[in-house]
Amino acid sequence: MTSFQLPLVYNASSKKLSKHVITDLELPVSCKAILHPTTSFGMRTAPLWTSHYTSNIDFLKDTQKLLSRGLPMICDNNSHDISGINTTWDCVKLHSKTGGKETDDDLGFHAKYHYVEWEWLYSLNNNANFLQCMSIYNMASPVLSLCLPIFFLILPYFIIRMKGMPITLMNYYDVLRVVFQRHQIGQLFTVSSATWDKRIYILVSLVFYVLQIYQNVRTCVTFCKNMHHIHEQLFTVRKHICASIDYMEVFETCTNDLKSYDKFIANMKIHQLALSKMRNELTLITANSFSHSKLKQIGHVMKCFYQLYNNNDVKTAMEYSFDFCGYIDNLRGLQHSITEGLLGKCKFSKKGTKFYNAFYPVTENAPIKNTYDINKHHVITGPNAAGKTTLLKATMFNIIMSQQIGFGCYDKATLYPFQQIHCYINIPDTSGRDSLFQAEARRCKDILTSINNSSKDTRHFCIFDELYSGTNPYEAIGSAAAYLAYLNKLPNVSFMLTTHFLGLCHRMKREKRIINCHMQVEEHDETFKYTYKLAKGISNVKGGVKVLKDLEYPDEIVEETNNVMSKIIL
Repeated sequence: MTSFQLPLVYNASSKKLSKHVITDLELPVSCKAILHPTTSFGMRTAPLWTSHYTSNIDFLKDTQKLLSRGLPMICDNNSHDISGINTTWDCVKLHSKTGGKETDDDLGFHAKYHYVEWEWLYSLNNNANFLQCMSIYNMASPVLSLCLPIFFLILPYFIIRMKGMPITLMNYYDVLRVVFQRHQIGQLFTVSSATWDKRIYILVSLVFYVLQIYQNVRTCVTFCKNMHHIHEQLFTVRKHICASIDYMEVFETCTNDLKSYDKFIANMKIHQLALSKMRNELTLITANSFSHSKLKQIGHVMKCFYQLYNNNDVKTAMEYSFDFCGYIDNLRGLQHSITEGLLGKCKFSKKGTKFYNAFYPVTENAPIKNTYDINKHHVITGPNAAGKTTLLKATMFNIIMSQQIGFGCYDKATLYPFQQIHCYINIPDTSGRDSLFQAEARRCKDILTSINNSSKDTRHFCIFDELYSGTNPYEAIGSAAAYLAYLNKLPNVSFMLTTHFLGLCHRMKREKRIINCHMQVEEHDETFKYTYKLAKGISNVKGGVKVLKDLEYPDEIVEETNNVMSKIIL
């Protein structure tokens, strides 16, 4: 598993986003919209941007500087075979998943590539000299089998010399006949005079001899094919390692004066050193060929290949390099978003927070931009589909991005960083045994607990989408009014709220730190045009009645709905 983490995680002030914040804001989707990952590496690191944020202004300013500098381009080319390394690493991951054991679809790793299969002798697979001998044997075994008859023709000369007999044709023939009679090849010449059981034995022995030759030839051919495959994978890995080290060196140069990145760079250098050792080992490998010089390095090749698949330190360094390349790809994507005007730069100030032409990056149509501050609490009204929830998401998303990279989806912004972020959107209909209102109340209680357990200097930002909508209007308005009044007394808490309860809005008018806003809707001949623009005041647009009309409810029901609403006081 990779040990890579984004630089902001190394910051002491970094905070982890809760799972429901990530889910409610659809952060994986919205982050990809601004990261523009162009490689598989970038795709795998994009989710990392959904996990943390920081209130450290020095780090955020350093990140702004980094994004203004030249970073390496991560792309699939002659010097970096991204598709090739992905294919190779898929094989490595499959090996890790199966433990190198034999499966229904394939031989085990050790059997396939002719490594020692006994676990208690696995250490020999890291010994280049041993693997050299094993490899030469695998290649030479068919030749030795075929040369066996020639060996039998030469053997009588040595036997005659050892016995001190004169070397004559007759002595040679006598010894040769004895030697051949003891081997299946020689027995073949006496098959006509042998008994039937002897004939069968000779023929069976001959069949086994031929099968042995076939098996040895097959082993040799398989080994040669494996060597071609091994060289392809190792050269692909070498390309990737060399490219990754180059990227790391460029990145280190870009961050030389960024002190808040020192811990990240120190960790990067540890993996860079491991990659450099691997590169040095792989650099010794020459192109696959049939030559004396190549024959001498086969053991080294086999050792490198084995370590790629089985050495955890090697695999950890490789996984880190993939994520580092993905991080660089993400930074390049952020630079593209800045150049295209999708992201604007943020300033940091204790005077308050204001967004200029802010928007949410994930919308079906062109995003609508709004300018507003959150120095006071906002209670936002408007009909369904008017953009209330999207505004909450835009605000929260831009705060998170601003506290990750110093940029957000706006033209410009001023931000007073928050230490804690809380989200109340998409409360599930049930949470275990809870009803909807119980789930809502539980989420609000969790937020209160977090606020009360923190210091008074800890700044909190909260968003609430239709607070306490899971109960009747009277209890909902009462509970929400009391809850918001409690939060309003806390100077270190800021919140934004959407609601359909106008009674709650009117009760909030008396609070100086709370302002009522609405999403503008233009009404023309009983039709709505949503502007998605934020304006001051309470919305009186009856969007529910409009939905009934659009669904062609009977006029009697629509008229009675209006009649009843005119008499209800909440």
